[in-house]
Amino acid sequence: MKSSLISRRLRIGAGAVVAAVALMSVTAANADAPKQGPEVWKYLNGLSKAERLAVLEKEANREGGFTVYGAIGIDKFQIFTKLFNKRYPKIKVDFVRLRGSQVPDKVMIEHRSDRMNASGALSTVDYMALLNEALAPYEPTTWGDTDARFRVGGYKDGWTAMVFYLTPTSLAWRTDRVAKGDVPKTLNDVMDAKWKGRVGATANLERFMDALIQADGEKAGMAKIRKLAALQPRIYRSNAALSKALAAGEFDLAFNFNSDRPKGLKEKGAPVDYHFQDPLHGSAVTISALKNAPSPYGAALFVEVMSDAKFSEELDALEKIRFFGNKKGKYANNLANFSNLRPFRAIPKARFAELNRIAEELFIRK
Repeated sequence: MKSSLISRRLRIGAGAVVAAVALMSVTAANADAPKQGPEVWKYLNGLSKAERLAVLEKEANREGGFTVYGAIGIDKFQIFTKLFNKRYPKIKVDFVRLRGSQVPDKVMIEHRSDRMNASGALSTVDYMALLNEALAPYEPTTWGDTDARFRVGGYKDGWTAMVFYLTPTSLAWRTDRVAKGDVPKTLNDVMDAKWKGRVGATANLERFMDALIQADGEKAGMAKIRKLAALQPRIYRSNAALSKALAAGEFDLAFNFNSDRPKGLKEKGAPVDYHFQDPLHGSAVTISALKNAPSPYGAALFVEVMSDAKFSEELDALEKIRFFGNKKGKYANNLANFSNLRPFRAIPKARFAELNRIAEELFIRK
């Protein structure tokens, strides 16, 4: 009896010691946290998961808030903010809406002039080669749980980006103007001359052109691009603008269109339908903390939340249209079932400039 009691007391004592050591470790980590600069990222990456999350929560609350630059609809970002503030209601998140190409322009100008006003950036993978100099080398605690295709860069590379979701592209059409038998099944079908003057697309053409060339080779890929340009598509600044134009009846058919937009129109009763594009491409939207962030802990905490499986499941439940990389979650679209999915890639700077010139000549300045 005495032996059992002594053993129990020893176990309780040992547990208390372990808990005390863990608490002391987390407390020490909080006390030693640097406030800004490159030492923040080295410090965070050296902490255990428990220590790091404790530090992030404490320091992000101390900072009080942060700003994110991003090429995404304000309505979409408000969803992210709402879910984030369910967990951290005292941390204010401000958002500056930019067009795709404006994100690297604004971030790099502020980074190189050492006048960074934002702490995080939402972009797409195809801009990483233009942005990576300004991105923090922060690997969140979810890094190892995430499909390799959804991780860009790395701590050893000096910069990172997490793909928090990938939106599949679609073909979308006006059901009151396009008969069922005329609906194009593939992108090749869209190249038919009968669609001339009846199609729309976004101005973010470089990644789309790059994907066609990567898949079919320079000669065949460019031939397809010229056929699409010959249709004289109406070009819109963003997927949001393209969506409004389709709803207003400014054209009959959209290609390379992020699937969440026509899905939303259809659910609201607009005469619009869609299906995934063939070949299926994916627009990988990334979140990164910025290297010289005014609020580095808030930005890092935002990356943690955005790449968390439970957060991804919450986003997926709202629309059930995207692909997510955290392998611990369960989603409507399982990556394993879409072997034909070709995510847009990070385009080298020189190649991006060349594709931008071609896009301007063929699609913009007709």
